[in-house]
Amino acid sequence: MNHSEDPRVVRRANIHDLDRICSLADQLGYPNTIEDMHARLTAILASPNQVIFVIDIPGMKTAGYIHARETTSLETGELVEVGGLVVDQLFRRQGLGKILLAAAEEWTMAKGRRLIRLHSNIIRKEAHRFYQDYGYSINKTQHSFIKKLDGDP
Repeated sequence: MNHSEDPRVVRRANIHDLDRICSLADQLGYPNTIEDMHARLTAILASPNQVIFVIDIPGMKTAGYIHARETTSLETGELVEVGGLVVDQLFRRQGLGKILLAAAEEWTMAKGRRLIRLHSNIIRKEAHRFYQDYGYSINKTQHSFIKKLDGDP
């Protein structure tokens, strides 16, 4: 994945990445408390069907992450879905997103899957160009609906 002269390191995330992942998720537009993120990160790290890769820049900090998860869709079958990809705003346009996507694609192939899907907010035009330049194609445009359910769990 990395060339020997490339100082950037892609690795699987661990619980010690919690603060940085929380900060990066905030940059993506998803602010979370450390407690909420800790619970989610712990569950994802324990799941054999999910992975989080981070990219480190020596002497600096973790500059980004990608979350991928295996899923089965009734309509499309088994595939891997990218749950989130973010590169710190200070490190964008340096090829880190491509490195993270490549890590997720390698994990997808190792899982025996041949289809990887991701969603990107309609307002993220630069992200759309990035994904298309990397070989992803838009297969549909849709609205995303969410409803918060109240009541006892």
